[in-house]
Amino acid sequence: MVLRIKYFNRYSFIISYFIGVLTPYLYLIFFKNLNLFLKRRVYQNKIFQFFFIFFILQLLSTFLSIFGKYNIDYIRYIAITHNYANYFLFMLGMIWLYDNTQRRKEFFYSIQVLYYIISFISIVSFIYSFYTLNMIHYEGLLSKLTGVSNNYTQVNINSRGFLENSIFPRTRLFATYSNTSAIVMYIVFSIYLIEFRHSKLIINIIFIIFATIAIFTTASRIVLITFIFWSYLYLLQDRQKLLITLSVITLISLLYYNEIIAIFSYINNTRSDSSNTRLHLYKESLELMTQTNILFGLGLKPRLDVIKDLPIGSHSTLIGYFVKNGLIGGSYILIGYIFLSIYTFKTLLLKKYAKNKMYVFSLFFLSIIFIFEDMDSYEFVAFLTGILIYLSFFNKGNNA
Repeated sequence: MVLRIKYFNRYSFIISYFIGVLTPYLYLIFFKNLNLFLKRRVYQNKIFQFFFIFFILQLLSTFLSIFGKYNIDYIRYIAITHNYANYFLFMLGMIWLYDNTQRRKEFFYSIQVLYYIISFISIVSFIYSFYTLNMIHYEGLLSKLTGVSNNYTQVNINSRGFLENSIFPRTRLFATYSNTSAIVMYIVFSIYLIEFRHSKLIINIIFIIFATIAIFTTASRIVLITFIFWSYLYLLQDRQKLLITLSVITLISLLYYNEIIAIFSYINNTRSDSSNTRLHLYKESLELMTQTNILFGLGLKPRLDVIKDLPIGSHSTLIGYFVKNGLIGGSYILIGYIFLSIYTFKTLLLKKYAKNKMYVFSLFFLSIIFIFEDMDSYEFVAFLTGILIYLSFFNKGNNA
């Protein structure tokens, strides 16, 4: 019986996803571990205090918005409760591995399995769907129990294209959307590469190549670019071998220059509407915030006619917090960005990067991703982000 429980724990993220109950499973983790929030070491930690104070600021903004004349559909307050629930999962991620050696082992084993599952299935499913034009999805247990079929209840391995009329497949493994799938990949891959670093450089490069191809199948440009930059810092620890390897990669890239440029041009051209929509969304979001309540913001992200199908403040964690929490809340989180940037720069000056320092680099590039994507739109992303913060700052003994 003990072996079965341990086996399920190691594969719980994977099993819960493929049967279509990953989100309820994450909330189960949260409620089973509420006692962690009461540990003295946790609430005395300055990083945890920083995010908890920010949570109070978010509540204050939402409370004030109830009495504001914003002409907001009150159904949006249901959506904001979902964001708050995700924020709790984010804070849980920061403390989930606290003082629990067995849980750490199980989690890192899960990350190892996730790396192989995600990279293999995303690449194979991409090739299959690209040539057959058949996308892979099915009704999960949650969908069958509720009778609701949407992005949150279905199990979607991939979906059709950059645009609705495109035949190009985009991976959605372990996430509701392709962009959030890319963020999951980034966090899982970076943790895996740090924890299971191989002594031979070529082996690490092979792992990075497979991870890069997997992220490419999501078509998330910002995640792909940031992962490539992070990989360079990751490999920089073995500088002589890296120089030789980069020379070989550069030579191959020059030989296949036209083909590589053609692929990236295709991605950029087919997603040009996405870039234009985002810029328009950012502009409208900030203008609405400054006109409505510049100090405390709107308290939530409303759906308005100026942008169809997307809530105001979407596709950017930073701008989203300015919209929801105004200059007070937005500036507060901006201070966090500045602190992380300074800390990362100091870390970059070190001659040798300890394990937890590599996590700092991962967190820094993730913060860049969140300038263009939402952290609080999906439970698994929020939870993994919290764990990455723990590995970067809480886990001081992890310097091997």
